Amino acid sequence: MGADPRATLQFLAAPATVSVTDPGQRVFVVSNKALGAAASPADRLFLWICSQEIEPLGDIHPTGTGVYALRVPANTSVSMGLSAVLSLPPGQYNVGLCGSSESPFWTNNDYSYTSAVVAME
Repeated sequence: MGADPRATLQFLAAPATVSVTDPGQRVFVVSNKALGAAASPADRLFLWICSQEIEPLGDIHPTGTGVYALRVPANTSVSMGLSAVLSLPPGQYNVGLCGSSESPFWTNNDYSYTSAVVAME
């Protein structure tokens, strides 16, 4: 399912694991998650496609400009997603939709999916 938005940057959709074996490879990522609010509206959601090196376990790194200050009314759940092409050095990575929010009201969340394809440039 993935995680609920919190103040710290984290994967919100369940990430995909990819292996980059050549510096010329690129990773195409598409990731979506149902996000929403229950009784109170939710706001201040920031989303990106992120990567995280697995060995050694690294920090989560956002890619691109992302989307900022998303909000939903009460009793709502909508699919939110992004795509990106990542240029990563050789290694094994988690990739997917990540985000953060200062709002405690992102509570009506559900399933997610992440697809990733590694290909030569």
